[in-house]
Amino acid sequence: MHTGEAAQTRDGLKPSTTLALTSCFIMHRLSILILAASFTLALTTSVLPAGKPCEDYCEIEERPNHYECCDRNPGRCPNVRPSCIRSSTIIPYCKYDIHCEKHEKCCEDACLSRKVCKPAEYN
Repeated sequence: MHTGEAAQTRDGLKPSTTLALTSCFIMHRLSILILAASFTLALTTSVLPAGKPCEDYCEIEERPNHYECCDRNPGRCPNVRPSCIRSSTIIPYCKYDIHCEKHEKCCEDACLSRKVCKPAEYN
């Protein structure tokens, strides 16, 4: 090395330049890590109905690794009727109690191939 010249690293850069590039690289990596963590948190946070936080999650059958709230409403399902009753009313289908009103349960029905919302029993 000649006198009067600044010290250089193997790649021909001054140590201060190498330090600045390393710091920039670390900050860039840290920014990507923070962004990835924020994105992961956003994906795992579900949108809940106002008022009550969800306590129990169930995997959505059609979407592996996706979950929905499946908390249970109080009470129990009424006994399944032995026969079908004809009705012209529209009966809402459900998968979990959370899909029903607070005073209802998501229950099996004798005539339908899906669960429906029915008034809960408390005795």
